[in-house]
Amino acid sequence: REIGAHVDHLVACRRSGSDVRRLTREWIDHIHSEWPQLSHRLVRLGLITDGVRTDLPFVEFAEDWISSRRDVKPNTIRAWRQTAGKVREFFGDRKLTSLTVKDGSDFLRWLVTPAELGGAGHQVSSAGKHLSFARGFLNEAVDAGILPANPFQKVKADRTVDRSRHRF
Repeated sequence: REIGAHVDHLVACRRSGSDVRRLTREWIDHIHSEWPQLSHRLVRLGLITDGVRTDLPFVEFAEDWISSRRDVKPNTIRAWRQTAGKVREFFGDRKLTSLTVKDGSDFLRWLVTPAELGGAGHQVSSAGKHLSFARGFLNEAVDAGILPANPFQKVKADRTVDRSRHRF
């Protein structure tokens, strides 16, 4: 009965695109190690993902994803790692599943707050770039089945370049 209830819930969430409840996420983590055959069957049916931890901290997920990318140029990796450093500094060990739209807004606000006031001290365009990369990390979490939707999707930053800073 317990297994059936969880599977029914997974099917309903898959059809509606809604979030899987915490109890079922914990059950999924449990069956990966305790009942691998059931886990593989649910993976084949597309109800769960294979071995993806749902309790990852945001920064750990981002760093793992960056490390897995061998198809991009070194400077892209360097820029992504800078953003992962900002994510680590601001969010610490916050779990992916605990993030909200407000967290995205707070992150953007922190990025543009001067360093002497406790922020990162970035220009608006740099903060927008970091937010864009963080949003990309969360899009990957959505694609991996960890998040039902990207909580930073609605957070927008001004990406206009300050031409007075150009030195050509």
